[in-house]
Amino acid sequence: GPILGVLIPGIKGFIVDKYGFEFIFIISALLALFLFYMITKVENIKVKFSLFDSLKNIKGLRSILFFEGLIESVFFSMIPIVTLFYIKTPIKLGLFSSLIAIITFFGTLLFGKISDRIKNRKSFLYILPAFVSLCIISLGFSRDVYSWIIFSGLAGFFLSLSWPFMIALVVDKYPKVEESMIPREFMLNFGRIIGMIIFISLFAM
Repeated sequence: GPILGVLIPGIKGFIVDKYGFEFIFIISALLALFLFYMITKVENIKVKFSLFDSLKNIKGLRSILFFEGLIESVFFSMIPIVTLFYIKTPIKLGLFSSLIAIITFFGTLLFGKISDRIKNRKSFLYILPAFVSLCIISLGFSRDVYSWIIFSGLAGFFLSLSWPFMIALVVDKYPKVEESMIPREFMLNFGRIIGMIIFISLFAM
């Protein structure tokens, strides 16, 4: 997964530059069809749960997960839209994404090892979101492509580093899938939807 995340953005940039976006959309559609076919081969496992009860189980984490989704929406909406004003060519945009993926890959490995040694994930959950927030605030003061790339790259880097710790925090406290991952994904997506509506609305005004 991480290796593909490094390679694919740069490759897509070169493909779009040479063959156009239509070629990428055709490839993506074919891969999606193949994925849907492979999903039909996966064993059907049913999990009975109540979303309301699941959300009650993570009472102390609901707000944290909502705001995590809200912050992620910045990367799904605002940063990609504004970046297009600075980076005009598909190759440069693809290479930029690949560079961030490389940095994130090695950073995640490093922080994971540090976390395993000190056995204190909560400290990272204070430090990393603080860095993400500072980088996002700094984006508001960017006036050129270089500062925008640096701060958006750093924000994405620190956010990616925080993901494993956020997942571990939920799973460690609630080991069962119906008690942890289902309500987690619900609150994350709720935050993402609200955030994207806010940012896209502000951009359209």
